[in-house]
Formats: sequence, C-alpha cells, structure tokens
Amino acid sequence: MMAGGIFRQDNPYNTVMNRVGDITMLSLAWFVCSLPVVTIGVTTAAACEVAREMQEDRDNGIFKGFWRAIKRRFGTGMPLTLFLGVLIALVVAAIYALPIVLLATLPSAVMWVPLVWCIFGGGASAWAQRWLIRRAFDLQPQD
Repeated sequence: MMAGGIFRQDNPYNTVMNRVGDITMLSLAWFVCSLPVVTIGVTTAAACEVAREMQEDRDNGIFKGFWRAIKRRFGTGMPLTLFLGVLIALVVAAIYALPIVLLATLPSAVMWVPLVWCIFGGGASAWAQRWLIRRAFDLQPQD
C-alpha cells in the first residue's frame, strides 16, 4: 500500500523535482539568451514573468512561455538596458577616469559633479523601471 504512493504523479517528491526541473530549464534559457550581453535586461524580465507564471500555476511550458515573454518585453526592455549600459559606463568613467583628468585641471570639489549626475540618473532610471513594470503588469501601489 505504501509502495503504490511512490509512483503517483502528485506525490511530494515528484512535485518538488518537477519544480526544480522547471527552474533549471528557466535558468538555462536565461543563460543562453543572455550571452549577447545587450539582451540581459529583456531576458531577466522574461525569466521573472515565467517564474511568476510558474508560481501561479499558469505556465504552459517553460521554453514556450520564455520565448513569448522575450518577444513581448523586447520593445521596452532593450532601450532600458541600453540606457543602463550607458549609465554604468558613465559611472565607471566618473569613478576611474575623470578624477585623474580633473585633478590636474579643476579644484577637487568640482570633479565629483559628474559622479553626482550619474547617481541622480540611476535614481531616475530606477523610478522609470518601476513605473514601466507597474504599467506592464497593471500593479497597484501598496499604501
């Protein structure tokens, strides 16, 4: 009687291992599609969407859902990813290159102005991403 329960589809071990397999397939799809680094934002958004569908038991296949989510998110995800890439490049330039150049020509208080602008740009980008995500998923703000 006990041995019959081991081979059922809905026993706890099979349920957990099915979920582990789904997460592994999702991680593999994310890794392969993120190899061109410029698509990392789009693939991360798609992976989050598929993970949410898995949690809500609405998934109809990991790879099919992932590809559908990539196509849906590509239009908004790529500009945001490129904007963040430019912002990261500016921060790196502000941290490493600008102090060396500006130290010789400007007073030390002025040379950190580009870094401050990059920080404000990052805040604006985070706000824009939050707004776009809320709009994409029709989320209501929590009070």
